[in-house]
Amino acid sequence: MRFFAGVLLAAASCCVSMRPAAALDHVDFRRGEKAQRVSGRVLIEAQDGGLLVQSRDGVLWTIPPGEQIGRSSDAVPFAPFDRDEAAKRVLAELPDGFRVHQTANYLIFYDTSPGYAQW
Repeated sequence: MRFFAGVLLAAASCCVSMRPAAALDHVDFRRGEKAQRVSGRVLIEAQDGGLLVQSRDGVLWTIPPGEQIGRSSDAVPFAPFDRDEAAKRVLAELPDGFRVHQTANYLIFYDTSPGYAQW
């Protein structure tokens, strides 16, 4: 009986501590003459309406209320890019010829020899 009570208590505490995943927020804003959109999660909303948003690639965006154009969210839960998504996005921004070397903790982008990148 004592074992059953312990299992029940553990299951109940897991259910209480589970929170729904935060939805993906989309914030449209204008920097200078350029309209941009950042998708991620709103970490802080200031009293004046300014936002601190973390995008899926980990970049922190400060967006003052005067730059904001619109804001929406969807049912897709926020999740950071995995290693393959991050590598694909960075390679798309780099010139042709760059490759990626993955270590346990880092992605190394290079346009030299593989031996030099692995060093």
